[in-house]
Amino acid sequence: MREDLIRWILGMAFLLFFSVGGVARADLVDVYVETWTGDMADWTDRDAGEMAAQWSSFGQPDGSLMSFFPVQGFPFPETDAVRASVSSSGGALSGDYWRGSFTPYSWGFDFYAEDTLPSALQIRFSGNGSTFFTSVIGQVPAVGGWATVGVSLSSPGDWVGGDAMAFSNALEAVDWIDVQITRSGSDQQTYYLDNFARVDSHIPEPETFILLLVGAFLVRREAMRRQKAVS
Repeated sequence: MREDLIRWILGMAFLLFFSVGGVARADLVDVYVETWTGDMADWTDRDAGEMAAQWSSFGQPDGSLMSFFPVQGFPFPETDAVRASVSSSGGALSGDYWRGSFTPYSWGFDFYAEDTLPSALQIRFSGNGSTFFTSVIGQVPAVGGWATVGVSLSSPGDWVGGDAMAFSNALEAVDWIDVQITRSGSDQQTYYLDNFARVDSHIPEPETFILLLVGAFLVRREAMRRQKAVS
């Protein structure tokens, strides 16, 4: 009896891990990816007169959002962004990221610096009147190659702009997302953005996984007790 129970517990742990926690099942992960295969998908240049933005056939695969700062005759700081608003990407990137708790949402994208690394690279978003941002420049190590950049929306401490309450309020109604670039030097600088992804992984934390296992164990133990009493 004890050996059967041990084998059952180990089997349940294996099943729960690989169906819930260890490998994300298709029904537990919701992913949207903007690939810019033919146009800008209603993304826009945030600030006129600084960095220009347009669709480019360059990408992985073909198609990306290209941004470039022109040559400066006299060097001065410039910061601009490409923006996803409520109409961009068919509205897939705006709306409620909160759902009553800090959900495991994340944003990610591929970034290519053609000739010069930007002096700063941030992801910014706004919702319910608050704006939050976080730096991702450390995730772009070099020019001339694609870098994969990612940020989590489940840790308010990683973002600047307010406390956890303000962060959750902003996530309830996200109305725009910026990928903000600050130029470095006065030469022309060209950057490409591709495969902007919104990922929602409904994967329990370790504590939740343990509770699931304990609950399953208690149900199994009660069933075995009743079976023994009947026999």
